[in-house]
Amino acid sequence: LSSSSAASDVYKRQPIRQPDADADGAGAGNGGGDGSASGAPAAVGEEAIERLRLAYDALDRAQPERAEPLLTECIDAWTKQRMPDVEVASLHRLRGSARLQLARGADALADLDVAHELASRAGASDELLQVLQVRALVLESRADWARAETDLTALLAREDELSVAGPNPFLKTRRAHARQALGEWRGAAADLADAEQELNVVGDRIRAVLAACGLALALFGAAEPSAAVAAIVRAHRAPPARTRARTPSPPTRARHARAR
Repeated sequence: LSSSSAASDVYKRQPIRQPDADADGAGAGNGGGDGSASGAPAAVGEEAIERLRLAYDALDRAQPERAEPLLTECIDAWTKQRMPDVEVASLHRLRGSARLQLARGADALADLDVAHELASRAGASDELLQVLQVRALVLESRADWARAETDLTALLAREDELSVAGPNPFLKTRRAHARQALGEWRGAAADLADAEQELNVVGDRIRAVLAACGLALALFGAAEPSAAVAAIVRAHRAPPARTRARTPSPPTRARHARAR
């Protein structure tokens, strides 16, 4: 997955609650309260709600250039009305995703850092998980390997909560890449060994071979040449991926019959 396509998928997973202007106060709050002295329910106007709907539509249509200014208006409206931290965090995550797709890495990272702070303050575990997914992509795109490794480690600690069923070898290969860039060869080797095994279990032999080759490189970096050579041999001997036997078309079968 490219960073932009992965980011565009992440935004869909937690829509923001659209507040009802006539609500009696249920759900209002900013982490531990709505942030107002009176405790009155906060709400944004219909115009802001419409901007949010348009932003979602733009993201659905893969139009980040249209979504980004709409989300900026939403952030202003939600912040002015002192809406819950988790909702403002979601808006910053959405805008960060759009900015990543627009190759505006510094702006995307600023959004995601704000989203991370707000989601952490609100104790919003699900939102925080989504922020980490997008921020890791941004950090990788900016070759900020130390922070990327930290976010990927946090994601792997919550691996069972991600959308991919079972172990996630792709997160491990990404963290291995970050660790290699940091010169942490043994950690990279451990990740790639796990990834190779997990990819073989699901039958993804091509990526398993690639993981084995990466493992060999990491083991050489870790000054373990014998283990590195063993990984290369294992990759070389990996059975080819199965391909479905091609059934000849009727004209081809007829030609074969005439040839006999």
